[in-house]
Amino acid sequence: TDDSRYVELEKEGDTFDLFPLRVWQAVHDIMGNHAVEPTYHFEVIDPETGASEKFDSFNGGSASAGSISLAPAPGSARGREEFRVTGLKPGLAVIKITYDAISWHNIMTSEILKAGGVFSFSGYGAYFNPIEENCTAVVVVNVGGDSSGITTNIDEGEDDTIYFPDTEVAHFDARREWEPRRLVLAVNAHLPESVSVMKAYVVKDGFDARKSAISREYRYFTWNADTCYPHIRPYVYWLHGTHYDWTAAAGAARLTEGRHDFGAFCRTADRPDNTVRTVKRARITRRGSLVTFKITADAYLTNMVRITAGNLLSVAEGKRDADWFASLLHGGNRSESSRTLPASGLFLWRVSYPPSF
Repeated sequence: TDDSRYVELEKEGDTFDLFPLRVWQAVHDIMGNHAVEPTYHFEVIDPETGASEKFDSFNGGSASAGSISLAPAPGSARGREEFRVTGLKPGLAVIKITYDAISWHNIMTSEILKAGGVFSFSGYGAYFNPIEENCTAVVVVNVGGDSSGITTNIDEGEDDTIYFPDTEVAHFDARREWEPRRLVLAVNAHLPESVSVMKAYVVKDGFDARKSAISREYRYFTWNADTCYPHIRPYVYWLHGTHYDWTAAAGAARLTEGRHDFGAFCRTADRPDNTVRTVKRARITRRGSLVTFKITADAYLTNMVRITAGNLLSVAEGKRDADWFASLLHGGNRSESSRTLPASGLFLWRVSYPPSF
């Protein structure tokens, strides 16, 4: 979701997949974030009437209330569970997510006692209590609107976590049938550590990973502080100082929405004859020191996102204003724009396909 915990769906039938991540805990031995997957509990609430429905990830099911339904996403698997939000009608809904406590025992040093056919463990163990503020998520879903007036009041503090996305999508024809999860494990066993396949799906004939896409979302991460964590430094554009007006930049970013001529946002050497593109959504959000530019469009020109981010930075610096930025959206040359920001902060975040596949 965006950093205010909002999901905006344009119309009925639109979908969004939620990927819950529990707060990381230091569990022992080989257990990591996905080795012990908790049971997630979902409550979908209609804020107008107070009516709600619940289900959990262990027993399965779905829930509908207000303007949405929520159910496990197709292809969701244990260890990487996703849940699909579907817009049912214009209006609002709230999703509350909690998870069960996690218990673990060191089996290597525990005694296994059998009494009445029931196994129990004694010895070293660890228990984690989920009923805390930082173990509860609240997501507001708005179907067919721009602003709900609802605030979640969930303060996530200054963790400044970057969750990396599902990015590249590839397709291929298999010589035999594969169960998707087994295929993922088999492929990853032969890949270098720098590459991982996260999910696999069986799709209909005619699917093309590139040509079938209806939109692509990019995100550009800027770190605005005098110091930067070493482990995220390679993945952000680091800006010093406090003189940036990110509110002004956010207003300029929204001007890109719609169909415009982005000729001034393209590298000169790669400029095509047609430089018109349609931007579906563009936002700038800030959480602590992390400033994120998010843009979703049907297609892009070469360096379009990084040039757009550079132009928005000029607005944030006060060197340019929103009127100047708007003038660039009527065509023009690359020389009229500002700088191209470094590639370090740029990520292909999401590729969307028609539900028919």
